[in-house]
Amino acid sequence: MKIRLHTLFLLLTVIATIQAGEEEPPLADAHEMVIRVTVSDMKKSLAFYVDQLGLTKTDEIYDEWAKLLIPGNKGTALGLKLVIPPEGSGGEVTTFVVKDIRASIAKLRARGIEVEDPRHLAGGVLLAFFEDPDKNRLAVRQNP
Repeated sequence: MKIRLHTLFLLLTVIATIQAGEEEPPLADAHEMVIRVTVSDMKKSLAFYVDQLGLTKTDEIYDEWAKLLIPGNKGTALGLKLVIPPEGSGGEVTTFVVKDIRASIAKLRARGIEVEDPRHLAGGVLLAFFEDPDKNRLAVRQNP
């Protein structure tokens, strides 16, 4: 079978293009994701997120910024940013995916947090909403 020179050149160009596309994605070296939530009172917000939700303080606690770890969720943190007046979440919802939504709701309610009853969503997902002291919407979610 004879391969013409232009066919061979075209084949080599396609191979080179495919190989060039195999470079690492731009964020391949990212080792952490910090989700920012704006708050109006750092002390009050730390009490809510640490004492009521059970997040863990890091050494990054300042007057206008606090980074909190989410237990059992390596590589993801919540960043509290002091903004007066607070910007709110703009309709975005910070969602904590849990194994047992009903147990999580019971624990949150036991700590005085008002949590909606879970909603049934497509695919068997359960979702329940609640708010922080600045009315930022948060949720717990259980996947099937």
